[in-house]
Amino acid sequence: MADLRLQVIMTALDKITGPLKKIQAAASPTAKAIKATSDRLKELGSQQKNLMNSLRSSAASKLPRSHYAMRSKMPKPSATS
Repeated sequence: MADLRLQVIMTALDKITGPLKKIQAAASPTAKAIKATSDRLKELGSQQKNLMNSLRSSAASKLPRSHYAMRSKMPKPSATS
């Protein structure tokens, strides 16, 4: 009786193991692709930040000096409700 039960358990285990291995094999490339995409998005975000800083710096350097003087002399807006 114990031998039959063991045989049934082993047969079930064999039937389950095959599909699980296929699932694992299919998931591995997907996980790698997701990781690569995430890494690339981080790189692009960094590049975008650098580009925006460069554009701000470039735009600020093209403003005439009088622009900065005018901004410092302008009255600050009052906080009225």
